[in-house]
Amino acid sequence: MDGNVAIAPWPEDDGNPYQRLFYEALSPFGFRRHSGLVINDQYLRDHAAQIDAVHLHWPEYAWRVHGTRLDRQARLVIGLARFLRLAGRLGIARVWTAHNVSPHEANSWLDHVGYFVVARSADVIITHGAIARRDVLTRYRPRCPVVVMPHANYQQAYPAPRGAAEVRQELGCRLDVPLLSCVGALRPYKGFELAIDAAALLKGEAQLLIAGSAKDATYVQTLRQMASKAGSVIVVDRPLNDQEFADVLAASDVVLLPYRRITTSAVLLAAWTFGRGVVTTPLPYFEELVRPRPAAGRISDEASPAAFAAAIRQYLTVDPGVRSEAAFRAAADYPWDGSARLVAEPLRRAIESRRARTRAESG
Repeated sequence: MDGNVAIAPWPEDDGNPYQRLFYEALSPFGFRRHSGLVINDQYLRDHAAQIDAVHLHWPEYAWRVHGTRLDRQARLVIGLARFLRLAGRLGIARVWTAHNVSPHEANSWLDHVGYFVVARSADVIITHGAIARRDVLTRYRPRCPVVVMPHANYQQAYPAPRGAAEVRQELGCRLDVPLLSCVGALRPYKGFELAIDAAALLKGEAQLLIAGSAKDATYVQTLRQMASKAGSVIVVDRPLNDQEFADVLAASDVVLLPYRRITTSAVLLAAWTFGRGVVTTPLPYFEELVRPRPAAGRISDEASPAAFAAAIRQYLTVDPGVRSEAAFRAAADYPWDGSARLVAEPLRRAIESRRARTRAESG
C-alpha cells in the first residue's frame, strides 16, 4: 500500500475539531482525508479510484435527512445498505467509528436496523472504549475486527482562553461563587434538567451556566423555565465559537456532564484539556475514564438531583489546584498520536483485505 491512502469521512463535521485532529494524526502513518463524500451510488462509481475507504461517523443522518416518516427512512436505510455493498464490490473498505452504539434520540427499531446494516457491512469498527466495544459486539455481532481507539484530547485545537473574570462578567456570572458549566448542543439526552435541579439544591453555593446551540426549541424552553425558578442559573442558547468555547471551559470551576445516555463524550476530553474537572452521572464511559481518576472528577451515586448535588458539593471541597492538575494529567493520557497509532494498522489491514477480496472475486 502506498503512502497516500484516502479515507472519506461521512458526515463531515467541522463544528468539532475531532475529525480534523483524527485525520491529521493519521497523516504520518500514510493516510489522508478525502473530502466531499456523498452517499450516492453514482458518486461512489465516479470517485472509486480516489477513495480507499469510506468512514461513517454518525450513520443515522443518512436516513434521517428527510424527516421522521418511517417509510422514507426505511428507503434510505436500504439505499445506504446498497451504497455500502457497492463500496465493497469496488474494493473500497467500509469503516465505522461507533461514537454511539445507538442514536441518542428517537432510537426506533429502524435506527437499530440501520446501525445493524452498518455494523454488518463494515470491514473494521472503531470504538472509543472497551465497554463500547463490548456493546457493539453484543448488540450487532459484526463480522469484522472491532478496535478500541481512545478519544484523544483537544490540545492546540482551540485558541487560548481569555481571563476568567472578564468572561464571567460578560456572561453575567458572579466572581465570588464557583461556576459550574454545561457546554455543547442543548439536546435532551444530555440531561441538563438534572444539572438545574442539582444547582437549585445547592442554594447559592455555586452558580450554573448552560451554553450551546439550540437543537430543540421545546427543550430549550423547558430549560429556561426551570432556570428561572432555580436561581443562579444562566442559559445561553446559541452556538459558541471556538474562542467562546475555550473561554467558558477555562472560566468554569467544574464542568457538569449530567447525561442520560452516551457512548463517548468529547466534552469530557475538552474539559480535561482545559484543566477542568468534571462531575458526571454513573454511565459506563464515565466509569471507564473518570472513576480511576478521582481528583479529575466525581461520578454521582445515581442520576438524581440530590445525588448529583452531593457529588458537586463533594468535588468542590477538593483544592482547585489539585483538581486542575489532575485534569491536565488526565488529558495528557490521551494524545492523538497514540490514538492514531492504535488504529493505523487495523485500518491498513482492512483496506488491503478489501482490495484483495475484490480482486479475487473479480478475477
